Amino acid sequence: MYGKLGTLQLPQPALLWSHSAEDIKSQVAATLAAATAIHDAIVALPVSECTFSSVFTALAQAEASIANLEALNFYQFVSTDSTLRDAGEDAEETVNNFNIEKRLRADLFQVLSDTRNATLKTGATDLSPEDLRFMDRVVLDGKRAGLGLPIDQQTRLKALQKELDALRTVYKRNSNTEKGFVALARSELEGVPAEALASFKELDDGRVAVSHKGPDVQSVMTYAKNVNTRRAVWLSVQNKLVSNEDVFEKIVAIRRQLAGLLGYPTWADFITEEKMSKSASNVVDFLADLESRLLPIGKRDVAELLAFQSDFEGTTKSTLAPWDQSYYQNLFKERKLELDTKLIKEHFPVAQVVPAMLQVYQDMFSLDFVQLSADVTNGDVWHDDVFGYAVWERDATHSSGFLGYVFLDLYSRDDKFGGNAMWQLVHGHERADGSRAYPTAAIVANLSKPSPDQPALMIHFDAVQLFHEIGHVFHGLLSVTKYTRFHGTAGPTDWAEAPSQMLENWCWEPSVLSKISRHYQTGAPLSDELIQKLVDTRYQHVGLFMLNQVCYGKFDILAHIDRDSHETLTNLWGRLRREVGLTDVPEPFLPSHLNTTHWVDGYEAGYYGYAYSNVFAMDMYKTVFQRNPANQAAARRYRSEVLLPGASRDEMDIITAFLGRPPNSDAYFESLFGNSLLEN
Repeated sequence: MYGKLGTLQLPQPALLWSHSAEDIKSQVAATLAAATAIHDAIVALPVSECTFSSVFTALAQAEASIANLEALNFYQFVSTDSTLRDAGEDAEETVNNFNIEKRLRADLFQVLSDTRNATLKTGATDLSPEDLRFMDRVVLDGKRAGLGLPIDQQTRLKALQKELDALRTVYKRNSNTEKGFVALARSELEGVPAEALASFKELDDGRVAVSHKGPDVQSVMTYAKNVNTRRAVWLSVQNKLVSNEDVFEKIVAIRRQLAGLLGYPTWADFITEEKMSKSASNVVDFLADLESRLLPIGKRDVAELLAFQSDFEGTTKSTLAPWDQSYYQNLFKERKLELDTKLIKEHFPVAQVVPAMLQVYQDMFSLDFVQLSADVTNGDVWHDDVFGYAVWERDATHSSGFLGYVFLDLYSRDDKFGGNAMWQLVHGHERADGSRAYPTAAIVANLSKPSPDQPALMIHFDAVQLFHEIGHVFHGLLSVTKYTRFHGTAGPTDWAEAPSQMLENWCWEPSVLSKISRHYQTGAPLSDELIQKLVDTRYQHVGLFMLNQVCYGKFDILAHIDRDSHETLTNLWGRLRREVGLTDVPEPFLPSHLNTTHWVDGYEAGYYGYAYSNVFAMDMYKTVFQRNPANQAAARRYRSEVLLPGASRDEMDIITAFLGRPPNSDAYFESLFGNSLLEN
């Protein structure tokens, strides 16, 4: 055992974060050498000794050790030490190159394929459905890797894949280390909340630096009264990662070549083959249908905001400038809906909201979070802001009630990943001896830090996003699978977002809002009146919001489908922002599509999945939870039927079993178009 929390023995040590760059390099090398030895041993087996256990179980252990190198790759996103960030990048590139070579090992694939066929011929009565799924997916990986190609084409394939991975690394590095800002006088920042002003870095000339980080930009775009200030910040942010413009063009071009080599019409077809959508054409049709339904609502939203802006300014506006949208949407809430957004924010101090959110999840799933003490972590985390928990079944009396660890890194800083995300640092799985390897997850966010005069506060939107990411953590903690490749959120992205999206609904439940909110000065929760006003804004201007999501999804899928090569990706993005997003972006178009890493980090040709999986999310919520979100019996069933299997079962089977019928889009479209705020 590895230390105690209270009276409970920890069955697995917490991750420690004292690595040097050389430690990372040597640990990666040792892990990959051990995996190679396993692969070589499988290939060397006589045919008579090739069984599921000797071949696939051995392969699974190698997969697990490689998957859990994610904790070393993670340094590139969070470390303040550039040598560790570089070592994390190198680790990821080394692992990716190893996997490219492994997938194209014809000798290994032949043994895997032959053993699978021989095993299935015997009836495989001693294998579980997850075992069978593992065999099938491993062999499918080989086929999709290009093992049927002539050797010269395989060589070309390897070279392209390695070039692609190198470009992805450059793209992410540029994103993580971007440090641009806009220098502004304090007089230009009238309206910006005091806590935001206090967080801006003071420059030598007396001005302040408004960084491109989310909290800074959000404060200015939402509250700054000076239109020139908003325009300056907007333009700077749109162009902040122009260094990735050529990089991304090359990435997309290489993907197009890879798709051709592998026999797919487009990269989008290659990617969607394993998604719930099944094909790029289905995605295009889904987005086109959603766009056609949303455009009338979005146009009405724009007209409403223009009328409000014209009335407020005493002018006649014909177009809604992109730097005006957030400002007037917020002002609309304050003036028309009488919602004091600054007062709402004062009720969401980070130090109160985060533990309260975790408590909601703990009560829902009957769990206990125990904060990690220094004797468990050796006082060793990757940054002083980070804190962690050990997670247990409620009322656990034995180490078997242990579920895993979670770390939270919530505040913005330089050289850190710039968005909100969950990392699965250790994947739960069954070890070779039958014991359990428990998961470890990390949440990375970019909230504003506390100031000397005020604690860190978050807007309600931040709370919803954080609740979403915590939902991913619980998917991992409560998933119990035999194989790492099926653990937690490992399923297709157009399904994996659904559990977290469903749980976002709790952030709009009055009872939950009352529990998680506390005014940072008085300690009082949001009043019933404020809660109702907040809930009433949920679908305000939802047409514009959802069209923005469609715009991202459509750009992503079209970028990865053969298209007019004379149109740059930046121009495609700008055109879609106008046509679909109804955003009057000026020409020449700026490359703000590069402000996300989704395109290079597993969501390429998959961004549509946020809208697609919301269909399943809303169906589950409205069918099972809407009447009583605190229903413990429903939560237990959700845990066992949806979260526990991870990706070890077919996703459609999972949701159909939970709903008691095949899913449909009725609840989703009702939430968007049936809401009273959308009715004329």
